[in-house]
Amino acid sequence: MVGVEAQAAGLPCFFSDQVTDEILLLPNACRVSLEAGDEEWARRILAARETKASRTDGADIVRRAGYDIHAEGRKLQQLYLSMAERAAK
Repeated sequence: MVGVEAQAAGLPCFFSDQVTDEILLLPNACRVSLEAGDEEWARRILAARETKASRTDGADIVRRAGYDIHAEGRKLQQLYLSMAERAAK
């Protein structure tokens, strides 16, 4: 979840190629092979400095991807209320 939070903040993120594609929510997130070596990782990280990504759009994009703590909290609350109603019958 740290990767989702970092993307919500609009930060460039670098994930290993062992992480599934679902983590790539923003254009400034990428996967790099663990076999690539230090130089390739460093090259990708330094190249990200040249990308002018908006740090304000990240939260909206992440929310639209289904990562919204408020919406999920409401769903969980409804689930618990429903379970409590069934148990009370």
